[in-house]
Amino acid sequence: MKNLKLKALAVVMPLMLTACTTTPDECDPTGDPSMLAKLGCVVSGSYQKRVEVKQQEIKSLREEQQKSLNSVLELEKNRSQMIADRAYRLKQLDKIQSQIDDLRVSLKQKGALNKTLETKLANLQKAKDDYANMSANASTMENRQKERELETQQKNLNETIAAMVGSNNQTSDDETLDSIFN
Repeated sequence: MKNLKLKALAVVMPLMLTACTTTPDECDPTGDPSMLAKLGCVVSGSYQKRVEVKQQEIKSLREEQQKSLNSVLELEKNRSQMIADRAYRLKQLDKIQSQIDDLRVSLKQKGALNKTLETKLANLQKAKDDYANMSANASTMENRQKERELETQQKNLNETIAAMVGSNNQTSDDETLDSIFN
């Protein structure tokens, strides 16, 4: 009987030791584990540890997915605001174009359109065209830079007109151009 117990112990001990050394990574059910490996995974609790690890990974991935979704929604909101801002800016550019044309006609009628004013008007027209032709995907910094260039050209024109013409009617043209940027 003692001999039989020793034989049973000799058979069971390796199985028990195998169970103790099994890790959760070795208990991947996608593989084809042997009967001893399955027994080791169950006895050592490695299957349960693997399930817990996978559940934590799923939870982390869901949180990351939610953050990504929130980012996409925020970007879409910003995109809508940028599109509305661009439409507003394009309306302003149309007003500027109209005022440039009106100013050019007014100066021609007064005989005050000379080479300097023509150059300033051309520079303002170019700055306006550059701003209007910017891509809808242009960055905010690029938009601001083009806007500043347009404002600078407009101010240069206003200063030149004020210095050269100085009439009350021309001052109202200057104020009209200034009102677009303020």
